[in-house]
Amino acid sequence: MNDPAPGADDPASSTDDPAPGADDAGLLPPTAPLPENHVDDAPRPLGVARVGSGDARVDGLLGRLGDLDELPVAEHQGVYEETHDGLRAVLAALDVAQGPPPPSAR
Repeated sequence: MNDPAPGADDPASSTDDPAPGADDAGLLPPTAPLPENHVDDAPRPLGVARVGSGDARVDGLLGRLGDLDELPVAEHQGVYEETHDGLRAVLAALDVAQGPPPPSAR
């Protein structure tokens, strides 16, 4: 009577952990040190706190920069340009509202 080892053919008795290297070829265990040339270039928020400027136009433009975390890198330049142009327009509007500078006293 050659009885197989208990659980040899019973899938329910197998462990949840596969044999090392079975399906994770190339993956490092979580405790292994990272290789020296490892580059972690995964996108992540910078976590920079924003303080309101007191001008709703400026705050709205700067708020658009917060959308960069959700956009593909290829779209970042457009957001930067849009924000820069908007900020320049706000500054230009402030100059127009103040009028020309007073004549300098000689």
